[in-house]
This record gives sequence, C-alpha cells and structure tokens, in this order.
Amino acid sequence: SQGAEDWEAVALALDVELRLHNARDDLTGIQRVFEAFRQTATRGSDDASAVCHLGLAMGVLFGDPRDALTAAEVALEITTRAPTHRLKALWRYLVATQYQGLALTEPAMSALTEARALAATSGDVRVRFSIESNLASALLDAGRLDHAETMLERSSELLGSADMAMNRLIQANNYAELALARGLYSDARGHYERAESYIGATTPPDIVDTINCGVGLSAMQQGDLAEARRREAALGSPSRRWFCDPTTSLLFRTRTLEVRRDHDQALHMLAEVAEDIRHRLVVAWLKVSTIRAEKLIKWKQPDLGRAVASEALSVAQDLELEVHAARLGRLSRPDA
Repeated sequence: SQGAEDWEAVALALDVELRLHNARDDLTGIQRVFEAFRQTATRGSDDASAVCHLGLAMGVLFGDPRDALTAAEVALEITTRAPTHRLKALWRYLVATQYQGLALTEPAMSALTEARALAATSGDVRVRFSIESNLASALLDAGRLDHAETMLERSSELLGSADMAMNRLIQANNYAELALARGLYSDARGHYERAESYIGATTPPDIVDTINCGVGLSAMQQGDLAEARRREAALGSPSRRWFCDPTTSLLFRTRTLEVRRDHDQALHMLAEVAEDIRHRLVVAWLKVSTIRAEKLIKWKQPDLGRAVASEALSVAQDLELEVHAARLGRLSRPDA
C-alpha cells in the first residue's frame, strides 16, 4: 500500500491536473479530478487530506458551491494541526468566500489577516498581490469605493517591476471598474485599454470579452459611437458559462441591443446569464439581477422586474451588502 507521503504526492498531482483542466475549460476533466480528490481524501496523512479539500474548494466555481465552501473550511481545520499547506488553505478559503459574497464577513477577514502574515514571511509576491487585489475587488463589489481604491493602491505597490502580466491586467481592470462605478468614463477607458495591452495567448476568453466590452461601454458613454461600434463588431457570442463577473460585458451588450430596440434578446441574455451564475458568483448575480430588474421595469414588465429585484434583495440583505440592498429595495417597491 502507498505511504502517507505517496498519497500527499497524489493529491498534489491532482491539484496540478485541476489547474490544467481549468485552463482548458475542461469541465468533464475537472469533475473527474474532484472524484479522485474525494477518494484520496480518506487515505494517507492530514497533509494529503488537506490538499484534497483544497482542490474540492474550487467546486465553488465548478460544482456545488455549498459543498465547496465546506471543503475549504475542512482544509482550514486540518491545517491548524498540519500546517504544511496552511497558506494555500487560507487562500482557497478566501477565494471561495469571495465568490459566495462572504469576503467581508468576520471569518473571512480573520483568515485574510493570517494569510497576509504568512504570505509576507513566505516571500511569494504573487500570493501577496492576489490577497490584496481580491480584497480590493470584494470591496468594489460591495460598493465601498474609497476603501477599494486604498486597497488597489496597496496591491499596486506589490507589483513593482515584476513580470506579472496577468496580475497587471487584473489590476488595470479593477481600476477600470472603480472608475466606471464612479461615472469617470474617460478614466475607465484608459484603464481598460491598459488592461488590453497585457492580453496574451493564455488570457481566458471571458476576460478578453470583459475588457473589450469595457472599452466599448466607456466609449459609448463618452459619445464615441465609432469606437463603440468597432468594439461591438469584435464581440463573439456571449459565454454560456461564466467564471468571472459578467456585469461589464452584459452592460455593453444590453446597451447595444437597446439601441436597436431588441429588448427581447437583451432580456433573454440577462435571464440566461443570471441563471448560470446564480449560486456560483453571488455578488455578480446581484448586479446582473439589478440590471435585469431595471430593464424589465423600463421595458413595460414592471411586475416581473419587481419580483426579480425582490428575490435578489433578500440575498443582499442576508449578506449585509448595503449598497446592493438599497438599489434592489428601490426597484422592488410598487412605485418603481
């Protein structure tokens, strides 16, 4: 039979395989790895089990989000007594909570504090950047714009001169989203164009689409219709399964459809994406639900619009996301 170290090696190999399948958008391969994690988790050492539960935590995007969050919590518990993979356990837990709209809760912030300390001693700049950048993104999602800007500045300092194109792309995109939220369309366009300069052969298609739509949306808001049309012409079909926030992409696509008065197509698209991300990207679902409710009310379906807003309002209140709750509350009222 295999020794404890062998099972840990198996678990680590499965974690690498999971990342490869993720890069290829191979959901069938990902599900096979999850099943192997479940089998391996019951064998070998605490270290092996921790790695397996770390892998299962990524089911927040690719499986059952509730089971994934439980797996992340189990990995945290295991690594309190077997700390080899503690930093990674904290990091995966933070990722899972962010996708579930729980990134600013007390347990997540406690994990963030510990992760910061461990990452600082590890010297891993990429992990340190990711921790700070994801917190900035969570604050931005929650509508806490000034605090988000402070955290963006903090994470920017970690980039220095390091060759981290993907992280620089993410950072520029976050700055663009911040500017967009403030209605600063010229600034947003500049940040999106900077993000675009970091796109490479391995950049995920959803991110490429988001940046293209971000430039188009900013241009449209500036009155640069020629650039907006050029960006629209570059669009492919919208993704049928999203693994990043689709809000910017949907805003631009909805606006272009609205210009052509194709309201039915816009509403179908919004409903389809909302259903896809409903349980996996919870804060993004709140934002998409807000857009959908606004358009339903505007386009003569007020009862359905208020129902959509009311359902999302309940989730926003449960998560104590006050900015989203306020917007959805206004849309759910009879006079909306």
